[in-house]
Parts: sequence; structure tokens; C-alpha cells
Amino acid sequence: EPGHVLDHQSGVATYTGLSTSAAIDPDEATILAEMKLDASQWAIVPGTLSVRKWQQKAGTDEWCWYYRITVERRHEAAHGLDEFVTHIRSRKPSRRSRAALSASSAQIWATSDWQIGKTGTIETVLAEIAALPDRFEQSWLDADRPAEIAVVFAGDLVENCDHHYPGQLYTVELHERDQRRIVREAAFQIIDRAATLAEKLTVITVGGNHGENRATKGTMMTTPGDNKDVAAIEDVRWATKDSRQYEHVEWLIPADNLVVTAEIAELRIAVTHGTQFRGQGPKVVANWWDAQAGNHRPAGAATLLITGHYHHLAHHWLGPRTWVQCPAEDGGSEWFAEAAGTGARRAASVTIGVVDGKVGDVRLV
Repeated sequence: EPGHVLDHQSGVATYTGLSTSAAIDPDEATILAEMKLDASQWAIVPGTLSVRKWQQKAGTDEWCWYYRITVERRHEAAHGLDEFVTHIRSRKPSRRSRAALSASSAQIWATSDWQIGKTGTIETVLAEIAALPDRFEQSWLDADRPAEIAVVFAGDLVENCDHHYPGQLYTVELHERDQRRIVREAAFQIIDRAATLAEKLTVITVGGNHGENRATKGTMMTTPGDNKDVAAIEDVRWATKDSRQYEHVEWLIPADNLVVTAEIAELRIAVTHGTQFRGQGPKVVANWWDAQAGNHRPAGAATLLITGHYHHLAHHWLGPRTWVQCPAEDGGSEWFAEAAGTGARRAASVTIGVVDGKVGDVRLV
């Protein structure tokens, strides 16, 4: 019987119809219209279209058509990978650096714990994370426009959907694919702004615990490298790889490593999310850092350590070394507010100056 069915829970739609046309081009707009779906609100998931037809009566031109698709709701900040790549690669290849001509210093833009997908995400993205490029640029201007920028994504950019804490599934408002899409788009805006400002740009990312591929009881299903935080930034790298506009960008994206080290304007830095500290506070971090040095790990030779995970700003001098913990850009946690008594929240990231191979100003942005 002709008709259409849409299951809002699963996002699966089916349509059975009758046509006297000898051929029907099953394009997205046609099928969505036949299923009474608004193309501005719904999109067909690539690769899910199934089409069958059969003759209604032998010797006639009447045919029955069966369409089955998986659809998903469109979001204002969510773009498919194909559209994302097309958008980036259609940009003009010319680039004008706005860095000071005599600048020999650098600035690090560090952000963490967006947790896109948690309750309140859309409002947070539009109001605060979307403003991050402007906030970072203002700090860069205040620092006299250094010629080198490092953009650091310190993990937990996505919220994921389940297996990270009790009740998580109930409080998530975006599925994993949309979470990754929004992170990719927001991260690109930051990287693109930095690429326009600086003569040299380094992009660093590490995976957080919320980006892990987890099964029941919170156990990892695969390896530490199978992480949505890292994958979203890798999408940006892949999409920009053929554009001359990003030839001056160096990408430090780990395979299975949870710690990434780099040298920014002669300052050696280490970046990690912080879940492997087994606690928090300067003493815990100092012990971890000492162990890295004692075992000849690359992070042990770093002068600056950048972390996330604990959702508040921390800035400590540990002897000749500096530890900066990024605050969170997420939508806040009512559970944490009730437990800790801190109801107020400020979304924030940080910039860190580098002058003559040493840590300079640390700014909250």
C-alpha cells in the first residue's frame, strides 16, 4: 500500500508509492518530499538509500516503488564532511599574515573540555565557543601580535553518549556524529583565524576520556588512539591538506599517545588531558612530571605542561617548570554544583605567551 512511515526515535523513514513514470531519479529532495519530510529539517544519511521497484500489472507502464532511508535532523552548526571539505577547499589560497614584522615571540591558544552534546550544548556553542576565535585574537593583539601561534586542543571536546558516568545517556542532546561535526566546525574556525594571523602555526591535539570508544562499565573497546576528540581535528587536517592557505600549518596529531610534546619558539611544551594523573593538584602533577623525566619520557624534558580535565583554571610554578590547567568551555554541571557548592560558572580558555624560550603572560580569555 502506498504510504510513508517515520520513526522519530530511530530516524528511519520508509516510503512505498506508485508511479506511472518510466523512470524516477531518486534524488534526496524528491524522496524527502514524497515522505512528507522538510528538506531543511531532515537529511538522508549517505549510503542508506535503498530503492526497489516492481511492475504493478504485466503489460502496463505502472510501477510500484519502495524507498527505505535513514534520515537525521539537520542542525544549524552541523555540516556533513563533504560539505565541510568543499567549503574549505573553495576558499581563496592567498593568505596575509597580520603578525608584527619584528615579532620573535609566540602565543599558545589552549582550550579544553567543550563536551559538545551535553545538555545546553547548542546554546553554549552559539554563544561562547563560536566567539572563541575573536577572544583568542584579542589576546593575540594585546600581546603585540606574535608571529607564531600554537593552537592546543586538550581533550574532552565531545561529550560522547554513554558509559562515562551514570545517567549520561539521559542528559545528552546530540548523538555522536553531530557532536563530532560541531567540534570539527568550531575547531576549524579557530585554526583558520590563527592561520590568517600568524606566519607559523602549530596545531596540537590530545584525546580526553569523553572521546574514548567505550563499552559497558566504562571499559575501552579499542586503543587510546580511537578517540573522537582527535578524530575531529584530524578531519580538519585532511580537509585542508590541499589548500595553499594552510601550507604553514604543522599538525601534531597523535596515534595512540596520550601525551604530545612540541617546541614552540624554543620553549619545549607537553600537552595531555590529565586523566592519567590519578588525582589532582600541583603535588600530583609534579609527581607525574618527575616520573616522566625519571623514565626518560619526552614530557619529562618540557618546561611547560598544559592539561585539561578538571574544569577549572590552575597556574602553578613547579620549580623551573610551569603547569597550566585549562578551564572548561562546556555548559556546566548541575551535579557538580550540588556536590561542590559552586553554582556559578564561567566558560573560558587560556592564552600563554612565549618570550625568549620562556613562559610569559597567562591570560584567561
